[in-house]
Amino acid sequence: MTISVRKSREFMGGPISLVAVSKMERWPFPVSVKRLTAPLASTTFPPSIVEAGDVTATVNFVMSNRGNWSVFASVHDSGTFFGDEFVLDVLLAGTPGVGKSYRDTLGTGDTKSFTDQGFDPFVRDHFNEITALNVHLHADPDVSVGEIVVTALFAVAVATFFLTGGPKVATPCPESTPEHPCVEFREASDG
Repeated sequence: MTISVRKSREFMGGPISLVAVSKMERWPFPVSVKRLTAPLASTTFPPSIVEAGDVTATVNFVMSNRGNWSVFASVHDSGTFFGDEFVLDVLLAGTPGVGKSYRDTLGTGDTKSFTDQGFDPFVRDHFNEITALNVHLHADPDVSVGEIVVTALFAVAVATFFLTGGPKVATPCPESTPEHPCVEFREASDG
């Protein structure tokens, strides 16, 4: 049986240098041709779903025995009033920090997706020992003091309208449509 680094890496063209291959893949030189031509294997971790407040993240992670890894993450804010600032950490368990950290801001109802990939010799050298993925999500409402004050004042004004004075009447707004219903509240007249 012929062992071919060229075939295992699908290299095209002229001669290849084992020194260059070992440097490119961060193997200590001299490197065994048998190690370079080991069959490709990969691990796809089950999707991880984590929540923090009204933010949910779904993470997919794949790693290979050659040291490559890739991550796809989708983060969604299901809140109704304010967006959120979040930090999503995706790390292979038992590694010296192999993975990715994402920090961003979501508006109300927004979804953001991230894709990243990398290479780490630790993954290659410890491929069979890496069996878990650590995913952590931290979210804080993206709220300013001004937004809180305006929302509170609006709530007080609405409560004051309904709790004071006489009976109230609800009528459709002039611009109300079946797709965008609108109701106006006003004080009922005595006449």
